[in-house]
Amino acid sequence: MRNTIICIVFTLCAISPSNVLGLDHYIGYKSFDTYFRECGEYFEVPNCTLDEYAVNAYPDEPEVRNLIHCTLVGSRSWHDGSGVIESVMANFFNPGPEDTCYADRTRECILSSQVPCDSNITLAYKAFQCYYRQYGNLNESSQYMPCTDRELQVLINTSIIMVNVPKDELVNYSNGVQLNQPHFAELLYVIFIRGGFYYTDDKTLALNNLYTQFGNPELQTPETQQCVNSATAAWDGKRQRDLVYAYFVNCLQKIVPWLQLIQQVATSLSVRPFTPLAKPYSTTMRIITTGLIFTLCAISASLAQNNLQHYVVYKNFDTYFRECGEYFEVPNCTLDEYVVNAYPDEPEVRKLIHCALVSFGGWEGGIGVVEYVMSNFFNPGPEDTCYADRTRECIQNSQQPCDSNVTLAYKAFQCYYRQYGNLNQCLQFIPNSARELQVLIEASIAAVNVPNDELVNYSNGVELDQPHFAELIYVIFLRGGYYYPGQGLLLKNLYTQFGHPELMTPETQQCVDAATAAWDGKNQRDLVYAYLVNCLQKITPWLQLIQQVATSLVTVPPPPCPPPATPCTTTTTTTTTTPPPPSTIPPCYNIKN
Repeated sequence: MRNTIICIVFTLCAISPSNVLGLDHYIGYKSFDTYFRECGEYFEVPNCTLDEYAVNAYPDEPEVRNLIHCTLVGSRSWHDGSGVIESVMANFFNPGPEDTCYADRTRECILSSQVPCDSNITLAYKAFQCYYRQYGNLNESSQYMPCTDRELQVLINTSIIMVNVPKDELVNYSNGVQLNQPHFAELLYVIFIRGGFYYTDDKTLALNNLYTQFGNPELQTPETQQCVNSATAAWDGKRQRDLVYAYFVNCLQKIVPWLQLIQQVATSLSVRPFTPLAKPYSTTMRIITTGLIFTLCAISASLAQNNLQHYVVYKNFDTYFRECGEYFEVPNCTLDEYVVNAYPDEPEVRKLIHCALVSFGGWEGGIGVVEYVMSNFFNPGPEDTCYADRTRECIQNSQQPCDSNVTLAYKAFQCYYRQYGNLNQCLQFIPNSARELQVLIEASIAAVNVPNDELVNYSNGVELDQPHFAELIYVIFLRGGYYYPGQGLLLKNLYTQFGHPELMTPETQQCVDAATAAWDGKNQRDLVYAYLVNCLQKITPWLQLIQQVATSLVTVPPPPCPPPATPCTTTTTTTTTTPPPPSTIPPCYNIKN
C-alpha cells in the first residue's frame, strides 16, 4: 500500500471518468456504489435498503457483510484466500491531505481485527471497514477495473488475432524472442489501448492503471515517471505505437510481466491453438422478421442505458470499427471516408474489418463467420425471405484457395453488407468468449460464497438440488446480461451467446411464459431457476460450464477450527489462550457528525 501523494489521488479521481467517455475497448470503470448496487440486485435487496445501509456506514449485519464481500469480489479488490488487493482497494478511498499514516494504520486495523476461522465474508467486511474508517473517505468516482488472469489472456489472445501475428512469429514469442519481432510493437500498442494502459487522445501512459493491474510499487515512483517523460521527449511525434514501445522497452519491461504473459499466450496458440467455446449447435441463420429485429434493436439500446452494467457489453458496429481505427492509427476522417465508400476493398480496410469482426465475436479464425452474432448487425428488408441463403452462397463463392483470415473475414463482411441486410447502428449484446464465461462463473461463485463441499458436488455433476445453486444461476444470468429484473429472460442474448436455434423457437418462448405464469412473484432467483430447469438446461451448456469451473476451484478443505481454548492448569504453569483483541484505533474517516 503506497503512501501516494494526496493531490495525485484527487487528480486520478478526476481523470478516471473523463477516459470513460471515449471508446471503451476492453476497459471497465465503475464506482464503489455501482458494484454495491449490482450486488444488491444479486441478493434482491431493494434500493431503499441499500441507501439506508450506505447512510448508516454499512452496519455490521449479515446481509451487509454479504453485500460488501460481493462488492469487493466484483471490483477485484478482494480475493478469497489471499485477502485485500491493496493496489485496487485504495482507489476507492481518499486520505486526508495532512494524513501520512493512513496506510500503516489501515494495515494495523486489518491485522488486529482478524479472528481465527473467520469466514471469507467476515474477513472481507472487516477489511472494508478498516479502509472505510482508517484509510480515507469513500469516494464516488469511477475507478479502473483490473483484468483477471483469464481476462488478460483474452486481451492478449484477441490482440494477437487482430494484429494477425503470423505463426512463425508466434513461435518466436513462445521461445521468449519478442522485442525485435516485426509485429511486436503493433501488438503491444493494441494491448495497451484495449487494456486501458495508454490513451491516444492525450498520448498518456496510464501508470496508475498499470499499478492497479499489477501492484508493483515501482510503477508509481518518480524514477519511472521521469523515464516516461524522457521517452516522450525523445519521440519523433509520428506513430504512437513507437512511443508505447519506447515506454515499454526503456521503463516498463522489468517491472510489468507483459513479456511473460505474451509468451504464455503465444505458446498456447503456436503449439496448441486456442479453441473457442465449443459450438455444439447448428449455426443455421434464423430468419427473424424485420419487425422483430427493429424491436430487439430498441430493446438492446434500452437495456444498455437503463440497467446496471454488471459483466455485460453492448456496442454497435461503428464503435468497433473506430476502436480498430485507433489500434492501426487510422485518422477518423479516413474512417469516415471508408464508411461513406462502403468499406472499399483496400488492404487497410480489410485489416480494420477483420479487427472489428474479431472484436465482437462475429469471426473466428479457422471457423469463419459466427452467423448468430454477425447477423445482429444487419437488418434484412421486410419482404426479403432469401437473405440468409443468398448470404451463405455469396460467402462460399467468394472464397479463394489460400485466402488469409483477414481477406476471408473482409469477404464475409461484404457478403453480409450486400446480401443480408442494411448495416444497423444499434447497440448489440456482445457474447462472452470461453475464458470470459469462466470469469463470469468464477466471480459469481465467489459472490454467492458457494462452500467447498457444494463445489465438490458441482464438480461431480450434482448441481440442481444444491442449496446455493438457484442463487448462483440467478447471479450468473444477471451478471451476464441474460436476465434483467422487471424485463425478464433475454432469449435473444442467450442465442447470441450459444447459437442454439431452439432458443428462438415459439416452443421455448411458450415454456418461458408458462414458467413466468407459475411463479409466485416473490424471489426472482426462483423464477430464473425455473427457466433453467424447465426450458433451458437441455439447450444451453450452463450445467457443464459450471461443472468445469467448479472442478478447477475445488480445493482440499481446511482443517476444522479448534474449540474455544480453555485455561489449562498443571502443577507447574497455567496457560490461557485468547484471540487477539479487537482494534482499538479510533475511526478517522466517514464519520457522521
